[in-house]
Amino acid sequence: MRPHRNVNPVPVDYLPDAVLLALPALSRARGSGEARADCANCVMVPPALPADHPRAFSADTRCCTYYPDLPNFLIGRALRRGEDYAAVLRRQLTRTERVSAWGLEQPEDVLNPTGKRFGRELGARCPYYAGGDLACGIWHDRNAVCRSWFCRYDDGKLGRRRWLALRDVLEWLETAIANLCVEAGEAPEQGAAVDDWAAFFVWCAERVDVFSAADVDELREPVLDELIARWQSLVDAEPPALPDVVTPTIARSASTDGGLVLEGYSSMDWVDVDARALELFVAMDGKTPWRDAVAATPAEARVTEALVRDLHRIDILRVPAADPGQASDQLPERLVPATALPITCGERVWIQGASHLGSVFAPRSVFELLSRLDGDTPWREALAAARARDPALSRELVAELFRIGALAAAE
Repeated sequence: MRPHRNVNPVPVDYLPDAVLLALPALSRARGSGEARADCANCVMVPPALPADHPRAFSADTRCCTYYPDLPNFLIGRALRRGEDYAAVLRRQLTRTERVSAWGLEQPEDVLNPTGKRFGRELGARCPYYAGGDLACGIWHDRNAVCRSWFCRYDDGKLGRRRWLALRDVLEWLETAIANLCVEAGEAPEQGAAVDDWAAFFVWCAERVDVFSAADVDELREPVLDELIARWQSLVDAEPPALPDVVTPTIARSASTDGGLVLEGYSSMDWVDVDARALELFVAMDGKTPWRDAVAATPAEARVTEALVRDLHRIDILRVPAADPGQASDQLPERLVPATALPITCGERVWIQGASHLGSVFAPRSVFELLSRLDGDTPWREALAAARARDPALSRELVAELFRIGALAAAE
């Protein structure tokens, strides 16, 4: 089956007209999307990414490793669309443990994969998956979670917050509309035949088609207005401007052939850089303007203003925290490692701290030093032992690691 290609998906086009008329704020969700996340040309699978890219999804799952709940009126809408859509739904209606008057719900034993398993675990592929341009066999009638989820957001973390807020609005409405259909209709008994359930769900879709202002009044509750107001406030919010002075804070990284994948707010929205671009982060010491840091970075690192803005968009570059001004002679006697994400780059290691005060390059032998800082051994003793293997390690390096928060006082 080849699913219908909806080249301009509208997040609210499945809601009753009466609801949209009564809640005009939702018109702001019409036609909205994310330019960097194209479902018809998935950016997470080949050929958009190399097959061996560490963040690539499986071409056989894409992002469809989520098992959605589907309310009654959406099931009915899909059943009315024709044989292909009906076949997808009728297969699920045979799973009687999932079926209720409310709709089709996840089985209790379903565990939706997260992290590195999301988008890659074939055994967790959505039962409505159909392949083709959009992969989804119920694209027009997918639920709020699927309508409001994107792998990438034009406005980074703010964009994700907007869509999550809209999802909360749509999920609330879906549940309320489905419940109204349950109260108004006559659902079959549990364990009834597929044809009986299909007829009831089609009735729910038809009931929703003729929603009136009175029906909408039954849906209105203060919590809905609060959810809509929260979403509107995020729609009106401006993305944060790129400050003159920023410091790096990378959530995760991975190596590629000759480069690095750097992640900030999301594992699905990353920036690929040359490994030598880490020189930029060392120059971003919490005091130096980023344009000066770019100018100080070797040309072969291919660092540009556009790259800096991309790193800021995914929340890798942030306003530096206040520097506590800890001098080297004021270091606590006992220290422990607190580095968030050391990245090995040739014979050096790029280290960022926990307090976003900058980053440092250190020789790879720094791992020897860190391993000796166990909270009991005084740092001077640990340094002396580590220097026996590499004299490049120094008191100044220890002080700098403490300054940026990569070392912390032992409790």
